[in-house]
Amino acid sequence: EFDLLYKTLTEKGILVSDLYDLGLVKQGKNENFYDLFRERIIFPIQDEHGNVVGFSGRTYIDKEDDGPKYINSPQTIVFTKSNVLYNMNNAINDIKKNDRVVLFEGYMDVIAAYRAGVKESVASMGTSLTTDQVRLIKKHTNNITICYDGDPAGVEATERAIKLFEQAHMEIKIVLLPDKLDPDDYLKKYSAKELNKFINDNWIDKIEFAYVKSNMNIDFTKMLDIEHFKKIIFDLIKNSSNTIIESYINRLSQDVKVSTESIRQDFNQYTKRNIRNLRSRNIQKVEIDK
Repeated sequence: EFDLLYKTLTEKGILVSDLYDLGLVKQGKNENFYDLFRERIIFPIQDEHGNVVGFSGRTYIDKEDDGPKYINSPQTIVFTKSNVLYNMNNAINDIKKNDRVVLFEGYMDVIAAYRAGVKESVASMGTSLTTDQVRLIKKHTNNITICYDGDPAGVEATERAIKLFEQAHMEIKIVLLPDKLDPDDYLKKYSAKELNKFINDNWIDKIEFAYVKSNMNIDFTKMLDIEHFKKIIFDLIKNSSNTIIESYINRLSQDVKVSTESIRQDFNQYTKRNIRNLRSRNIQKVEIDK
């Protein structure tokens, strides 16, 4: 029924205005009230203390109309989406025990990870990560593993998340699932055990992630693309240890099919030029009058 929740709760003495303010009912053009969530699997959203603050409803019936897959509670007096992480209340003990958070995009991903034994899992609920959510994670640990979807949108979201965690000076690991799979799909295709193994063993650091992401868009037959790629990698590694620098110079050499010595010379020239430019910018004569 389109208004079963509305009827049930008002019969119990709940005010319509409260139902409306909490985003449980909406008002139609004929001024009748109807339920926001109908024919959907409901995910209760709880804050870190376990209080239910909102809901998300996912379709499970194939319909002819192309409606949204998920409907979420609107922002209310008790629910601000940007302040809440799905499953944080359940994950806190495991976060403390393992000293990390594994961050996913959606509810089903968290449930898949939990089934795979990765219980320190939370989700940013399909929206861009916020500074408030980063702050909430940092309260409990300084270690974050980002495991967003492997499709282009997930890779872009991962890049944005890395910048926020960098600003919070956190230790970052990234898991890129193969074949553009999300964690739920990966579990179904392989197994819970394999998902656990992949998350724990196949992480990469932020330099490796940037290398992989940049590599996705490069046409190695075009010199401009190669030069652009080199500069991105040089900027990433210029403040790293000699071991990391050597490793990426060798890798660049293999990928762009140019000798290691040429890449090393380009790197040295590029970093020196950057230092020279910085110096020339910093030393400017300023005329001061009396």
